[in-house]
Amino acid sequence: MKLFLTLLLGFLTLFLTGVEAAQPNLSSAPTPTWIRQITGVPAKVDLDDISLGYYFELVDYQVNLSEKSIYNKSIKVIFEDSGIENTGQVSINFDPSYQKLVIHEIKVIREGKELNKLDISKFRLLANESELSRLIYNGNHTAYLIIDDLRKDDKLVIAYSTIGFNPVFENKFADSYTLESYEPVGLVHVNYLIPNSRKIKFKTFNKAPAEKTIKLGESTSYYWEHASKKTVSYSNFAPSWYDPNMYIECSEYASWAEVGEWAKRANPIQEINLSTEFGKFVESLWQESKRDKDLYAEKAIDFVQNKIRYMGIEVGQHSHRAHAADKVFNQRYGDCKDKSVLLVSILRAKGIDATTVLANTYQRSKVKNQLPSPYAFNHMVVALKRKGLYTYVDATSTNQGGKLESKYFPYYGELLNLASPKELVDADAAQHFKKIEIFDVLKLLSNNKAILTVKTVNYGGHADQVRSYFKSNGKNQIKEEYESYYKNIYKAVKTKEKIRTEDNLADNVFTVYETYDLTEVGHRDEVTNKVLIPSYSRSIFERLPAIDEDINNPVALDYPLQVMHSIKVVNPDEKKLSNYSAHDIVNGIDYSFLRNVYTHKDTLIVSYNFDIASPYIPTDRAKAYYNDYNKIINDAMQSFYVDDQGSLILTEGGLGNFNWILFCLLLIIGSIYYWWFIKKYLPSKPLSRFAMNREASYDTIGGWLVFLGLALIVSIIVQVIIVFTPDSYLYTSFWNSAEYYDQNSKIAIRMIFVFETFFQLGALIVLPSIAYLFFQKRDLFPQSFFIVRTVLLGFVIVDLIASETLLPAELIDNEESSRMVGGIITSIIWLIYVARSQRVRGTFVVRSPAAEIEYQNSISVTENSENDGERIDNADNSEKEFKEL
Repeated sequence: MKLFLTLLLGFLTLFLTGVEAAQPNLSSAPTPTWIRQITGVPAKVDLDDISLGYYFELVDYQVNLSEKSIYNKSIKVIFEDSGIENTGQVSINFDPSYQKLVIHEIKVIREGKELNKLDISKFRLLANESELSRLIYNGNHTAYLIIDDLRKDDKLVIAYSTIGFNPVFENKFADSYTLESYEPVGLVHVNYLIPNSRKIKFKTFNKAPAEKTIKLGESTSYYWEHASKKTVSYSNFAPSWYDPNMYIECSEYASWAEVGEWAKRANPIQEINLSTEFGKFVESLWQESKRDKDLYAEKAIDFVQNKIRYMGIEVGQHSHRAHAADKVFNQRYGDCKDKSVLLVSILRAKGIDATTVLANTYQRSKVKNQLPSPYAFNHMVVALKRKGLYTYVDATSTNQGGKLESKYFPYYGELLNLASPKELVDADAAQHFKKIEIFDVLKLLSNNKAILTVKTVNYGGHADQVRSYFKSNGKNQIKEEYESYYKNIYKAVKTKEKIRTEDNLADNVFTVYETYDLTEVGHRDEVTNKVLIPSYSRSIFERLPAIDEDINNPVALDYPLQVMHSIKVVNPDEKKLSNYSAHDIVNGIDYSFLRNVYTHKDTLIVSYNFDIASPYIPTDRAKAYYNDYNKIINDAMQSFYVDDQGSLILTEGGLGNFNWILFCLLLIIGSIYYWWFIKKYLPSKPLSRFAMNREASYDTIGGWLVFLGLALIVSIIVQVIIVFTPDSYLYTSFWNSAEYYDQNSKIAIRMIFVFETFFQLGALIVLPSIAYLFFQKRDLFPQSFFIVRTVLLGFVIVDLIASETLLPAELIDNEESSRMVGGIITSIIWLIYVARSQRVRGTFVVRSPAAEIEYQNSISVTENSENDGERIDNADNSEKEFKEL
């Protein structure tokens, strides 16, 4: 696959770094005798499918395992003048540390005649550092030749062999090759000549044909002859692992465990000599950590990530073999293998259970589909065991924050942990955490001007990314890039205050504060001639792949990621806005989006929430995503009109649907309560502790009770307004507002919403009955007031504490909290007054009819008893007088 793709690109990609060198590994020789002769005939190619002015009539790839030789041959047909320029040079890559390059033929076929172009002296051997841009020196070379006298309709034939396999693989073989490309090929021939004593497993992908075999004595030929006629389209948004072409794999490795054992042999962890500079450093690190293993591990990770720069010398065997840890320590640079082995060495030196791990930054979750082989991986990381669980660390990351157990680890999909390499494993999903919270406040001024303040809170992997950005770039450059970002939203932007940052390394939270003067905040709509104020969330729609409707491949996503964006647009001069709300939800399997719009006093609040739940969207869901994408973009790019004075004009949207279910529930509960109140409670008597005077001491409600009565009336009116005002408990927009926040906050918000709804609706139902008792001067009022007010007071205190501790900071209204504290104090004063006031005892003495009858009867009985007592006393006196006489 690797070499064929290079051929299909016309050998155009050359990175020539270095100078011309000697050519001890470059020679010419006839075509090897072991080569299998092709029996098929190249198919005719549709030239309308071809670009660059030439096509491949033949691509021939053959491998001889016994001779460790790979043979390549290609025939290019030039059918346009542009093809001369694109095929006029030959470039062949090889590694001279273990390979020899042998050229077999270079010729031009013109009008049936063969013109030999092979002249080994004309080749130039140049260093080809194609990975230098990634700070990797691989030692590869390019044999480079310019073909003279090429013409239209010529055929260019090139054949060569590279002899020698990388010894790092210990004479084990694995390979892959594609049978087709994004343009048609006349014929693709692939052949593996394998000794019968060696067990090679083959696997085909994307409906590629199975191999054919021919027994050749002590070897077997496994071959394919395939005419590639189709054209495969490619999407820029496809995942890195996606390859729609037919291709094959072969491997001599029987299992992942065998790959893991090889990797451990290739990258051993050696004990550290404590007498060396490296050993002394380890001891000093241990002492600095006060012999605390977690702290020691954090310091070791910080050292390897930030003090050992990333630079790989991957020449020959070191493509897959790390350099010794002490060497990497002394030279202060290394690639992923070097840094990982160094980190594991430091950790193990103090008894920390650590190991190296193989990963693939491109294949990710598709590694399991591949045959086991070293080529299934392109990266090495580290795992350390804590409390029975592995924490994964990428030693090539830089500027990471967070505690050891919560350090961000990129999503690499399936990993091969070399401590137990029997099967592929996944890192804990919590280690992939990335989240962004953005809080914009756009304060509108007159004359289409505004002040924009932005607070961006970055968590997890995104905090690492932004932290590195600020450390790697100059302040002026950052200022210009930030201004440029906002100029794509607002017309005229100028930094008002220096960009300020806060870095919480312990929790890995990186916060950025910005303030801008917008001298022209909106643009005039040509249709309405009104100014439009944008409330865009670029942070969301920039992360959405803009796919075509007819897409036929999976779509890569920036997984995992949570983006929450709140935009507050504040009206000039504290001008109150009318009630307005809008709510949209897009729930996909791989993503979710929510937009919630509402007003509060003089502020329009637009809240966005976007979550990515999968690393990619499968092909069968791509069409649904296309439809969702257009809806999300429309929502995330909303604008609002302002009038000539700069005030917002809200002409669209609604109050949200009225919650009839909750309203009916309110009626049912209210009916049940008042049935109980009338039938059961009104005829009853107060508890003895709330017993009032037997007779009224006051004919009318007076004193402080006048203010209590007014407070009851006002409370009922306020309660009606609270419950029935749009965007309150009886409207779906109120409940939907919780959708903007993350899962934990969402649960807390809804719990508080339920609690407050129970409280507010209960108060609305009960307060009129308390007012009735008050104005009827019923003896039940003091008891009822004391119980209801105490319960409501408890609700308020619990609600205040829960809101302050559980709600996100932006939902905490300090003014409202102050009013609640004032209400608590007022309630306590009224409770004390009602419990101890003589006026209350002398005013609320009206009993129920039954209780009044009982009371009157008790008076009659008392009077009769007193009369009977007087008669008895008189009789006793008469008897006494009689005896005396």
